Amino acid sequence: MINYQPTIRFAYTGYPWLARHREAVGREFVTAAVTLAEALADRPAEARAVLDIAARHHPADELLATAAAGILDQAS
Repeated sequence: MINYQPTIRFAYTGYPWLARHREAVGREFVTAAVTLAEALADRPAEARAVLDIAARHHPADELLATAAAGILDQAS
């Protein structure tokens, strides 16, 4: 799996118009990670790895937390 390391952190860049686009890309990233984890439902270890990587980039995202909890419930 590719270990994505962003070069630009989500700090103020001096371009106010960029915030809206940054948020949209963040939402797309989270949605893509959750969709991939759902597709990997029959392989819970891989699904959990996808969600763990996504959570590093968006640690406070509720959708990721809910998906991770669902994967843990399925694994037990």
